[in-house]
Amino acid sequence: MAEITDDRLDELLGGFRADVPEPSTQTIDDLRADLLAATVPPEVRPLAPDAVRPLRPTTPRGRRRALIGLLAAAAVVAALAIGAVAFLPHADEITVGGSHAVGLPPMPDKPINRAGELSRHVTMPKLGPGQYLYLRDATTQYPTASGPGGTVTGEQWVTYDPKDQWREHRTSTGEAQGGTDRNQPEDWRGPGTDIGNGNTAAMRALPSDPAQLYRWLAKKFAHDQDAPTKAVNYLFHSLYVDYSIPAATKAAMYEVLGYLPGVQVTRTTLPDHTQVTVLTRMYEGLRVQLFVDPRDGHVAGYRDIAAEDQNGVKAGYVILVGYNTMSVVDSIESRP
Repeated sequence: MAEITDDRLDELLGGFRADVPEPSTQTIDDLRADLLAATVPPEVRPLAPDAVRPLRPTTPRGRRRALIGLLAAAAVVAALAIGAVAFLPHADEITVGGSHAVGLPPMPDKPINRAGELSRHVTMPKLGPGQYLYLRDATTQYPTASGPGGTVTGEQWVTYDPKDQWREHRTSTGEAQGGTDRNQPEDWRGPGTDIGNGNTAAMRALPSDPAQLYRWLAKKFAHDQDAPTKAVNYLFHSLYVDYSIPAATKAAMYEVLGYLPGVQVTRTTLPDHTQVTVLTRMYEGLRVQLFVDPRDGHVAGYRDIAAEDQNGVKAGYVILVGYNTMSVVDSIESRP
């Protein structure tokens, strides 16, 4: 199906119902997302049954230490493949980073996208004595010129105190990046400071006020070219360690994303009929998407889609898909 650009949509909609008052920005955004859904390339794959979160290195006990160091850098990221999804524009239709001036510009007077709406109901589950957050993620990598792909499934039992005993269990199939040794199950137990690679401490150190977080990012990327893009990358990668982020800080992250260029916001429905918000950014020829449950701000999934022909696949091909779940269990041995 032919590509429909934003300019072409505006032209098509310009004279539509000219007799009524000008619609709101939100109404236009919703309508544009619905119309763009019709442009889903035929190469897009449906969701794998056990698809989720970014692939991890295989080194025992240290496999997650690199994550915080990569929050603002290039990393392989995954996103949830959905059947009927409001598909987003191609690479040249998303404004990424604005100008190439050094550093972040001053925080705008008002949001430039709707990501901040996700901040309204951010919550985290409460844990009783002896209880754990049970996190399950499965990441499926589809075949490309780099390899045949496969699936990595991870489970974590964590608390909000990294001094507690935590546990991680991982399995894999095929030849996916980050798979276990010879696809054999792997299980680790230890303090959360080890299993969690310091993610909790790093996230707790971030400002929980949106204006202060924006200034923190401005300082961090003060000498960087295209700092807005790097700030968006940092926040996206931070949100992958969903469980470790205090609710107020996560809400601030969503609000700050609303003031940064290069982020598009739409909606779609997951296979379990959950309505989610889709955050999309461009990264090296990929459309990188996060799927966020607006009821609590939980990152429910993600996907990477080729925005151009690359690595033996066509534009529109889903390269990685993922799906995350979070629940409360009564012991480190329990599953929901």
